[in-house]
Amino acid sequence: MSLSARLWDHLPRYGGIPHSPQFRGETLALRSDLLPPGDFPYVKICGLTRAEDAAFAIRHGADYIGLIFAAQSPRRLALAEATDLMGRLYDAVSDPRLIRPVGVFVDESFAEIRSTVESLGLSAVQYHGSGNPRELEAELGVPVLRAIQMRGPETHPEVSRALAEGPVVLDAFVEGLLGGTGKVFDHNLAIPHIRRGTVFLAGGLTPENIGEVIQRLALTGALPYAFDLSSGVEVSPGIKSPARISGFFRALRRAFDLTKTDE
Repeated sequence: MSLSARLWDHLPRYGGIPHSPQFRGETLALRSDLLPPGDFPYVKICGLTRAEDAAFAIRHGADYIGLIFAAQSPRRLALAEATDLMGRLYDAVSDPRLIRPVGVFVDESFAEIRSTVESLGLSAVQYHGSGNPRELEAELGVPVLRAIQMRGPETHPEVSRALAEGPVVLDAFVEGLLGGTGKVFDHNLAIPHIRRGTVFLAGGLTPENIGEVIQRLALTGALPYAFDLSSGVEVSPGIKSPARISGFFRALRRAFDLTKTDE
């Protein structure tokens, strides 16, 4: 059993709330009232660069916040910037257990990733690099999500192999880019993998389309562990819109109200 399988439900940093069904009520009690109780996916808002945006996202229902350290990203944070953001975020959020930062890396060295994880107390790592994510996980001692771009059916074997070992982020494929593109991929490609393991579903999710996405996936009985979004709630790269964040969670709530009504 991989470290992800053992640790993902109990994130080790800052006393994070155990992410397992029996603790769902406790998590919800600490979250905003925008989302109703129920078995719905978690939400990760990625590409945050401002503490006020991160605090707003958490207060409105974000379970994970993504901080990007990949040099090629317009949302990249230097370590000093991330340290300042996290310090101000802990001042702004009343319960530190709600803060679950995920660091996003591409081909940084394992030593550099480890240094960042330890400096910031990251809860998990999202890894786009060419190294072995399970070896990285063993070195870090925190869960590692393998990020995979869905080109088409030819990507299924890669996803299956990765998912057998730990959680994955499934995103749209755009040549030369590694996320935050706003492009939606065919979610039918994700359905068999959602049914098999821990999938963070990314790729162009917005307040305008999340309802349709949920309705379509709910009909198949395959809802992901989490929805993962970035550009869909931005006004510019790294600058989030409070109106779009709150709009996303309102749309999420409406969609789940509809799925319950249809049962």
